[in-house]
Amino acid sequence: MAKNRRLRCDECRRLYQLEKRQLHGFDYELYVCPKCEDTLFTLEQAKAFRQVHALAELSQKPLGPLTLRRVGNSLNATVPRELAAVGFESGRRFRWELQGPGTLTLQLIESPTDEEKPDRPVRSKKKKAA
Repeated sequence: MAKNRRLRCDECRRLYQLEKRQLHGFDYELYVCPKCEDTLFTLEQAKAFRQVHALAELSQKPLGPLTLRRVGNSLNATVPRELAAVGFESGRRFRWELQGPGTLTLQLIESPTDEEKPDRPVRSKKKKAA
């Protein structure tokens, strides 16, 4: 939940109230004037609402199943390009967790902290024989 700010409505001079609303089951926040019902988004709320709006649109579309493909010793899944609107972009990192047989959850990582960054192998230089 966002920090509650003391913002005044330009029309009636009342303080805006922070409200939580839903769009197709997804929560978002905005400020609403209790008298004239004028609405206001902060920059952070506007960014979050854009993602909620994209999620709401995606939830109404059949995206179909993902297919796993073998690449070397790993399995890769290709996700539909529509998921880029909610943060699934090339190079984006996420956490995954097994929930049970056949169930996996993915959570995008905003900005990885040092402990989440993978350790890169250090290659030692071999000394040339003289």
